[in-house]
Amino acid sequence: MIGEALKNARRQRGLSLAESARLSNLPSRFLLALEAEDLSILGGWIYAERYGRTYADFLGIWSQEFQHELLSLWETDLFKKEKRLKKPSLWRRLPVLLTRQRFLKISGAALIILIGFYFSYQLSNLLLAPRISLVSPQAEFTAVRDQKFTIQGKLKEAARLAINRRPINTAKNGEFKVDLYLSPGLNRINLDATNVSGKEFREIRYIVYSPK
Repeated sequence: MIGEALKNARRQRGLSLAESARLSNLPSRFLLALEAEDLSILGGWIYAERYGRTYADFLGIWSQEFQHELLSLWETDLFKKEKRLKKPSLWRRLPVLLTRQRFLKISGAALIILIGFYFSYQLSNLLLAPRISLVSPQAEFTAVRDQKFTIQGKLKEAARLAINRRPINTAKNGEFKVDLYLSPGLNRINLDATNVSGKEFREIRYIVYSPK
């Protein structure tokens, strides 16, 4: 764990957090965040790596393994944050006192709603949204060392494809292969497919580019 490694290295040198901040010329709150393995206040990956490298270099424990652990921790924090943002709110359930008459009214209304839902569902099946099958990258989060990255996959239905709003030509069988040049840090890749009926489908991938 990088937090324990940093804390132990600092204590072995007989330094307090304030002394380490002064000597390394880094804000003490950033050092505390690194030792607590809370990277949320450090900003993007490029800043997390910069502060992590500087502090670890100062303590003499920077290595490629340390960098990999730092990246893994940052990706985990980012994934948790994305999940929290996507989590839907919960409806509060209110108790209802039912009489027989109310029960019949509610049952009838529920039946009408179910019938309407069934026909709506059948109609929506006639206009299904297109789907994208990705070969690369398959995982939601991917870390790479090379700036050039290949997006490859296949459209399962006839549709128009755009990657980060840029139209992409696909083969007759729906296959596509596109080279992207990444920016340092986190890159969000949006793949949008739209069929002739206007149905849309989106796949999102996150690629973390850390230069060699």
